[in-house]
Amino acid sequence: MTQHRQHRPWRRSNPRRICLRNLANAVLCTAVGICFVSSLARGQSLDAFESPPVLRASDVLPQELLAGPYHRVDETVSNDGYFNRYKIHSLFGEITVDGTDLLYHTVQEIFAIARIEEIKRSDAFETSFQKAVAGPLRGAKSLITNPVETVSGTLSGIGTFFEQVGHSILGSPSEQETGTFKTILGFDAAKRGIAYKFDVDPYSYNGLLQKSLEDLTWAAFGGGFVVRVGFMAIPSPASVAVRVPALSENMNKLIAQNTPAQLKSINATKLKAMGVPSEIARTFLNNPKFSPSLTTYLVGELESLRGVAGRELYIQRAATFEYEGLAFFFERRALMHVAYHQKIAPLQRFVSPHGLPLAQAQNGQLVVLLPLDYLIWTPNSARIIEALTRQKEQIGATGIELWISGTISPLARQNLTARGWQVVDFAYSRL
Repeated sequence: MTQHRQHRPWRRSNPRRICLRNLANAVLCTAVGICFVSSLARGQSLDAFESPPVLRASDVLPQELLAGPYHRVDETVSNDGYFNRYKIHSLFGEITVDGTDLLYHTVQEIFAIARIEEIKRSDAFETSFQKAVAGPLRGAKSLITNPVETVSGTLSGIGTFFEQVGHSILGSPSEQETGTFKTILGFDAAKRGIAYKFDVDPYSYNGLLQKSLEDLTWAAFGGGFVVRVGFMAIPSPASVAVRVPALSENMNKLIAQNTPAQLKSINATKLKAMGVPSEIARTFLNNPKFSPSLTTYLVGELESLRGVAGRELYIQRAATFEYEGLAFFFERRALMHVAYHQKIAPLQRFVSPHGLPLAQAQNGQLVVLLPLDYLIWTPNSARIIEALTRQKEQIGATGIELWISGTISPLARQNLTARGWQVVDFAYSRL
């Protein structure tokens, strides 16, 4: 990584939260239909449960996520029983992030913002930007740029429960798309190309990243500025993210080279080929909480699971999501399924007895794949495990596996093992 000089932040923003708190509990509890408090784990008393721990960032994070030239993660890390909560001190303000996967994406965006802001301080950028402002497209600038100053409003609004609610308006763009005028003008295509160079999502929920990208695009699109990116993405540690390089690169190019409307058409064709009913596909594709990028990733990942039955169940559940956090969570799960299918054992079908799509492998195993940081044994997790254990018997699975991106507490492992579960933690290192 090329080291850049330190400088005072060009803008300080109000601290914002990137919140996935209780997301796993929300998804799983709703999906398995557990709505009563009295059915605790068999043979367990209340004093057998544990409370969420306080962790140290230096114990759970690789160095590239722990600190860098533009950020530092606070040493104190809380945990809600599923996700770790990190506080990032960055050049652009403090950000609270729930989940290690999301931490990686946020740090990657901080690096990109810092590099863009360094480019913007150059004389060549300033000349091009002023040329664009004074040029024939100057009247369009107010329509193109968005006065967003927050570091991120990403993935906020996740409550402690998840309800299936349909969407009253179909055909609306996602909340991260640029407007129709921008697309017609060609600004959107230029912005997508620049985002691709920086290895960031052009439809990111991060407001400050969007502002930086739009400023740079305006200078390039309206002022002739040539964007030469001396930028290297931070490495993706095996402990942080599943990697399916060819698949990821193909989808990144698809996103960079196509408008949101074109992506929607491409994804609709893929969903039809997968056997997803048209009404479900339409609702999913018009879900405003799925950005064009997340939609494309999820559809592409499911498409790669050729021959796996029941993929429409995955889309049916995703179509009802009202929170960006659930969209991110489900896309990460889909990627885990792809990696498991390719590297561990072929999947046969998705099953969804109570609404949460679970995979059954061709060897009969029921596979529960979850991108969680640290699972502990609480009344909620006990009820979830009990319900999933019953589902294993209902569908006639030969066994049940939990693949978790992080790890689990000794007590949780003891209880899962006693119920016949095979546990694979730090799953990304194998997937």
